[in-house]
Amino acid sequence: MIMHNRIFTTLFLTLFLANTPQFVVAQNNIEQLFKQGDAAESVGNNSQAETISRKVLQFEPKNGKAYNNLGNALRRQGKLDAALAAHQKALQLNPNDAEAYVGIGNVLNAQGKQEEAIASHKKALQLNPNLATAYNGLGNVLYVENKLDAAVAAYQKAIQLNPNLAIAYNNLGNAFKDQKKLDASVAAYQKAVQLNPNLAIAYNNLGNAFKDQKKLDAAVAVFQKAIQLNPNYAIAYNNLGITLYNQKKLDAAFTAFQKAIQLNPNDAFTYNALGLVLSDQKKLDAAVAAFQKAIQLNPNDANAYNALGFVLSDQKKLDAAVAAFQKAIQLSPNDALPYNGLGLVLSDQSKLDAAVATYQKAIKLDPNYGDAYYNLGNALKDQKKLDAATAAYQKAIQLNPNDAFAYNNLGAILSDQKKLDAAVSAYQKAIQLSPNLASTYNNLGNVLSDQNKLDAAVAAFQKAIQIEPNYADAYYNLGIALYDHKKLNAAVPAFQKAIQLNPNNAKTYYNLGIVLKDQKKLDAAVAAFQKATQLNPNYGTAHNNLGNVLSDQKKLDAAVSAYQKAIQINPNYANAYNGLGVALRQQKKLDAAVAAFQKALTLPEDKSINPASAHTLAHNSLGVAFIQQGKLKEAIEQFDRAEEIDPDYIYASNNNREVRRFWKEQQNKLAKDVEDDRQWLPKNDPTITVKRSVVLITAEFFNSDRQGTEIGTGIVIKREDNRTLILTNRHVIFDGNEQGKNIQVEFFSSPPSNRVRMRRDAKLFKMTSEEQLDLAVLEIIGKLPEDIQPLSISSTAIAPKMPIRIIGHSAQRGEDKSWSMQSGQISYQNQRLEISQAALKPGYSGSPVIDSQNRLLGIVFARKGEDRDLAYPMSEIQKQLLTWSIR
Repeated sequence: MIMHNRIFTTLFLTLFLANTPQFVVAQNNIEQLFKQGDAAESVGNNSQAETISRKVLQFEPKNGKAYNNLGNALRRQGKLDAALAAHQKALQLNPNDAEAYVGIGNVLNAQGKQEEAIASHKKALQLNPNLATAYNGLGNVLYVENKLDAAVAAYQKAIQLNPNLAIAYNNLGNAFKDQKKLDASVAAYQKAVQLNPNLAIAYNNLGNAFKDQKKLDAAVAVFQKAIQLNPNYAIAYNNLGITLYNQKKLDAAFTAFQKAIQLNPNDAFTYNALGLVLSDQKKLDAAVAAFQKAIQLNPNDANAYNALGFVLSDQKKLDAAVAAFQKAIQLSPNDALPYNGLGLVLSDQSKLDAAVATYQKAIKLDPNYGDAYYNLGNALKDQKKLDAATAAYQKAIQLNPNDAFAYNNLGAILSDQKKLDAAVSAYQKAIQLSPNLASTYNNLGNVLSDQNKLDAAVAAFQKAIQIEPNYADAYYNLGIALYDHKKLNAAVPAFQKAIQLNPNNAKTYYNLGIVLKDQKKLDAAVAAFQKATQLNPNYGTAHNNLGNVLSDQKKLDAAVSAYQKAIQINPNYANAYNGLGVALRQQKKLDAAVAAFQKALTLPEDKSINPASAHTLAHNSLGVAFIQQGKLKEAIEQFDRAEEIDPDYIYASNNNREVRRFWKEQQNKLAKDVEDDRQWLPKNDPTITVKRSVVLITAEFFNSDRQGTEIGTGIVIKREDNRTLILTNRHVIFDGNEQGKNIQVEFFSSPPSNRVRMRRDAKLFKMTSEEQLDLAVLEIIGKLPEDIQPLSISSTAIAPKMPIRIIGHSAQRGEDKSWSMQSGQISYQNQRLEISQAALKPGYSGSPVIDSQNRLLGIVFARKGEDRDLAYPMSEIQKQLLTWSIR
């Protein structure tokens, strides 16, 4: 869950204490001494200003101006009683000294005695109505009382009386800044430094104004100017550090804060700020020490306790973090910030009810606290209270329309609620607001995958990886999307990269194993599944699929052990019982196999698996076992049940067709075939010539993917004497590198109900590799009826949307749709024929595509989606046949 960073509270100061190098004291010139004192005051060297004033008084003990200057220097050092005494001495020397009353007013203001301070400044104005410093002092009192309009008026009156009074412009800038009139504030500070280029405090305050305007480079420059004027200006170093922190220049900010601490080791705020820098640098122990020092200096600093709580949380010291946040709340019970922090820790402790209550308290204290709504949404999401979480995220977005994280997490909720279009919109908004959020692209990819928009999903995962090249989850999800896209070769390196980045994720090894299994790289698949089970010994599906691969490798004892382990982990794992039964059946332990299949049927159905549901597979496998036991009637019953559950599971349909054929042969005591079946050809069928050239091909497979008879289509391409060659797809008779058993071809006829069609044994003659065209040629030796001849090849150019027909086979429960003819259209695309508007079934692999005059245009080889099929054109097929010397 993405959490917001805490807020860096900036301390704004207009007064300061500092030490600068010693000025040379001219002992014989009083006016020169006064000038040196003014210079020391400008750069903030108040101790030096004090020394100079005392030097003057050594020469002229009754100099009232020197006493007033001494009082000002003492006040700026925080020596308020001594400062008051100095101004009173000046007043004793001259009861009508208006500047003395101004100085007394300034001291009283610093002592928090604002009413008395105002009276003193008014007494000064009574004595000298045009005294600019009195109006400036009066403005300072009004500023402290937060009477900003009145303070502005007082400062402006001081400036009217003395247009060169730089400090009045500085103080006017302070008032404007508090009024949020930043442009006016900047102008006032700039006027102050124009009048007095050595007024360090004005540069410092100008930097704060630039910082508030987000002009961080300009702020850094003027803070550095203040430091240049006064190298011991701790507050300027502090403000410089804050600005550098906001620029994410953590090393430079660290240096600035260290310098500020060196100059003023007792400033709790600077230690607090230093702690935040160290926290962001992931130097958590040092950050804790900094916050603890801040607390030592100021035990009532709620902000330091709050920040300490976050660092302790990052260190997973959750109980200590709770204590820190609770202390912050105790010190500042009406501050929403520590409640939000406490809620985060309670969430990490899985104390979700308490976390929700704490976030709600934060919101009660600050109804506009967007982060608290965001974190409340996270806690409610973890509680599975999705509607309430949605409302919290929407409120967070309402308060902060630019909160990309809130849009991201809202997208996650909508995805969980299966509101996929809305989830996509939320993720896209998050990306619009924050284009470099890799996790959002990853989440978007997952939703697009759920929508079966696989190209867009792949692009989203690739974007996540581009942003964050070490994003293991994005590589994992990319692998899943590529697998779903049937891009197995691309999926493998995606999973391998995910493993390289996160070697301990059992799921990644598992899914890599699935891809390798589909690629028929069985040794590598075994290694992947074994690694998955090593990482997670209770990974039942990994044990089950390990069993599948071992079974395909005919390592049956090992396969049985793997299935038994899967069952031990999950006794209700129906598909593991199916796999166990298949392995036992191959070991000829038919009774045990039957028991395993029957057990699977007593367990809950599982429709999440491929290629069919658990019960569909169990009925089909049980039927195969019954055939091997010679129980044909019982086998038919099981295949019927399998087809009832899933009419599209082709192996149940094919097996049912085959066992019924065998049943018919047994019942009618038929010979294996007949010499000449032309007697069974239908009359008046104009397509008989074509159909006689098209064959039905059967091959037997018993592995984890193909559970029984495979049915495909082929065409006669050559006849000479007693030798006939049949062209089909490689995948009809091969599953990877495993060749099907008992390959036979069946020729078209319509025999009586008590007879079966002629069928001949066939053997492989030629085939392509997996990387080439998907083709194979079968050879039949033996006498065939003379009317079975190759089809003629069309020489007509293929036009867009050219009408065609396709002949192929499909078997569904209760009806035989062999040699069915489908109409459609073709277009020529990238050396392939793209077929549309034709409802082809799996048995159409290898089917001929013919034109209106029954001439051969190509053969079908693949399905692409629900409404698109592909065929090889004869021009490409003939090139391959020539390499095999078939003409």
